[in-house]
Amino acid sequence: MSSLQQQNQGHCDVLKKYMLQLGFKAVVVLGSPKFYPRFGFIPAKEKALSCEYPVPDEAFMVLELQEGALDGWVGLVNTCNRRSRRMTIPGIAIQQIMPKDVALIEALLTTFGEVFDEVETYSRKRPSADYLRELLKHDYFIAIAALKAGEVVGGLTAYELKKFEQERSEIYIYDLAVAAAHRREGIATALIQKLKEVAAACGAYVIFVQADLGDDPAIALYTKLGDREDVLHFDIAVDG
Repeated sequence: MSSLQQQNQGHCDVLKKYMLQLGFKAVVVLGSPKFYPRFGFIPAKEKALSCEYPVPDEAFMVLELQEGALDGWVGLVNTCNRRSRRMTIPGIAIQQIMPKDVALIEALLTTFGEVFDEVETYSRKRPSADYLRELLKHDYFIAIAALKAGEVVGGLTAYELKKFEQERSEIYIYDLAVAAAHRREGIATALIQKLKEVAAACGAYVIFVQADLGDDPAIALYTKLGDREDVLHFDIAVDG
């Protein structure tokens, strides 16, 4: 290895350590397949990842900053433009729960039960794995989890409501919770930011959510992120 190559490798190692400190676990790059492999990059297709742009497979590469960081991940990688406000929290991964992730949705149900102090509601008649898997296959149901060291520490569930007056959708946040030990870390905001990305991809024009009077932390969070409307909520029982 030449002195220049050693210098470049040293710079790469420093950059990898810095990105790990920021909480990143992998890096993707679109570039020369003759240059980047010398730093450990491999074709992203070997990790079941694809590029949003029509480029040669060998030009779209990935580098795991931690061994196994991409295990279980599959799909399309979307770039983040300069105007995006996507959040990153060191040690926290925010991901949409997919049909293969039944264990994650079950862990999220447990988290909801503990945070809301409604363990029986979220556990006594828990749906079967097949039911949850089928639910996750539907585009109208959205579940997003916050993971720390592989454990669910928060998440949200939401529904896409297709409108009839115009060809558009609204997104309703049904549940959102963060474990007590991980509050005030920006996780709730990051979950909503991820939901905004999902909402934009499905053509939704707004996200709405309700908060109970007296739930000051939730009200403060939603006030920071959106416009408040004072409305009344009614539950109407179904006869029979």
